[in-house]
Amino acid sequence: MRNLKIAAAVAATLVGGSAFALPANTASYGVNLVVSGSSAFKVSFKAVFPTMCADTADLYTAAATSGATPDMLAMSCTLKNDGTLPAAIAGKTAIAYYRSEGGSVFGVGPIAKNVQIDRLVVNSSCTGTNHSFTCPVANWNLNADTGTGNLVKDTTLLGISDVEPAQFIGGNWPSGTLLGVQPTPAQLANITNIQSAIAQVFAIYVNKSVTGGSSTTVSISKQSLTSIFNGFYTDWSQVPKADGSGFFSAGAINVCNRDVGSGTRAGAGIYFEGVGCSTAPYQLISTPTINASTGAEISCIGGTAGSVGYANIQNLPVSAGGTSALPANTSIVWIDGVEPSPLTAATGNYDYWFEATFNSGSALASHPVENAMATYLIGRLQDATTLPGTTASPSVIALPVGVNVPTLPQADNSHPVAIGSRSGNSCQAPVGFN
Repeated sequence: MRNLKIAAAVAATLVGGSAFALPANTASYGVNLVVSGSSAFKVSFKAVFPTMCADTADLYTAAATSGATPDMLAMSCTLKNDGTLPAAIAGKTAIAYYRSEGGSVFGVGPIAKNVQIDRLVVNSSCTGTNHSFTCPVANWNLNADTGTGNLVKDTTLLGISDVEPAQFIGGNWPSGTLLGVQPTPAQLANITNIQSAIAQVFAIYVNKSVTGGSSTTVSISKQSLTSIFNGFYTDWSQVPKADGSGFFSAGAINVCNRDVGSGTRAGAGIYFEGVGCSTAPYQLISTPTINASTGAEISCIGGTAGSVGYANIQNLPVSAGGTSALPANTSIVWIDGVEPSPLTAATGNYDYWFEATFNSGSALASHPVENAMATYLIGRLQDATTLPGTTASPSVIALPVGVNVPTLPQADNSHPVAIGSRSGNSCQAPVGFN
């Protein structure tokens, strides 16, 4: 496969073109891993996949020629053959398709209910340069899970969700989609392998209009955020600043919500409203616009004055060795005066984080080569020394139940390890925290 791709590139160069056209035949990949689910985890996936490669990984993303662009990608390379990878996959050409469109529920529902969903197709229609390519799609419809162009229905082998599968019932299950009604307990039992591998740290962002247009941070209490997200506060003049300096300037609050089925949304519902954990929870306010990916959520917050929303940490804070750069036109919220960062989460000072789970069933078990790749990928994430560092993936921290956990978990600022675990139960306080 790599030789075919090289030949295509040489041919393009000889005719004077700079665009790289892939061959139509992609059947020669030795490993074909189909992954779907969490959009918050997408950055980490893009960071960890290349660590398996003997050459530079190629990245393919969907690009709409009309309508919305589904959040789908694929990565391919020739795998290492240096003794570090399992023998079943070493030296093989591999492609991993990652669909994050629709969020974490698509890392649960397709496996529980045995439903095929669309993924990206990589073929000669994809064009680009420097190992980065786009593949054309059109007429995308998330609820119907339909579109034209480089899309095909396929079986999810590995699902990834920001919170455990049991959370995706009731208000966290999307109605009116290809996935149908929420899974029964018997269907959830089809997910026979659920593994916690990492923790993802989340944060609240506001439009810079809320902070006067210049501040990069602001402190709001968790109680006030609960009142914002359940609709009790509708204007910023009702919201007290957590430092006791008064209230915010008047202006309508616009809540940017992720789509129902998003693990990020489920996590916000758990943390601020008690959804799925309390016998009498509050509910996240309904909004006319929902965002089907982390990128869309961030764009919503930055694009409308008075906006507030939730996403995983997008940039490493200065205090953790990063820069002050934040998503365009946004400020980050310190909850009750505590900065959201991998380090504050790992040391137990900031508790807005959840354990990502990796879900599979009989389909992955019946594909031994793909199972070997999935097992290896998960193993790298469970290893405190090989999971993507905070520079590559700012929201990721290791769990203390993994391997190579240092004596002082918080000592390594680039690979912080939590000093407690929720043990796969998002409703449970992390054990080991002060």
